[in-house]
Amino acid sequence: SVPIALAVLGLSFALETYSSSVAISEIRREAALANMRFLQYLRNGSDPMNAAVLMEDLAGLVGVTIAAGSIGLASMTGLSSFDAWGSIGVGGLLGVMATYIVQKNRAALIGKSVDDGRMLLIRTELLRDPIIASIHGLRAVEIGADAIRVSAEIGFDSREVSARAMRLVESRGVVLTGVSPHKPDVALLESYTEAVLEVLGDEIDELEQRVHAAIPEVRFLELELM
Repeated sequence: SVPIALAVLGLSFALETYSSSVAISEIRREAALANMRFLQYLRNGSDPMNAAVLMEDLAGLVGVTIAAGSIGLASMTGLSSFDAWGSIGVGGLLGVMATYIVQKNRAALIGKSVDDGRMLLIRTELLRDPIIASIHGLRAVEIGADAIRVSAEIGFDSREVSARAMRLVESRGVVLTGVSPHKPDVALLESYTEAVLEVLGDEIDELEQRVHAAIPEVRFLELELM
């Protein structure tokens, strides 16, 4: 009967409203952690799950409203066509929501580029140390719900690397004077080479820590030397 159908739809509306409120609270929390606005996170957030839940709940609320309206109109007018149009409307709504969810999940599965704001922040952190002369081919891709992979080719300032390596060698008590190009000091060259490698390794470790501190979602940082 119509009263029972409307009662069931009313209960469904209440449950969908509660579920929507929970999804909205969760999205607001995640948007705050990502320094994004609510709607911005809904469109471009890395985790599609909560957005999908919210859109499903909203579709449920609209669908219940359409169903209740069509049942009421059919009951009052005696025209069953209202019931048919209501079914078509609910089906179309579900189709639209399914398309949205597929697009969101596809982006999460195949990876998508991060937004311009975070890309600029990554570049800024990489260039903050004067030892980095240039960056080329910077890419940052979201993989999964809460992970970002960053890759780039970096060019080091040779003078800065050399100066730091020299200071490191001197701090170890190695004398750098009196070196003859015709009779190289093998021990000195080995110490200097080790120092250069240590400087480069320490700088790469520092870059990883710096970028991760600025954007915690960055889990993978792949750097190639030019």
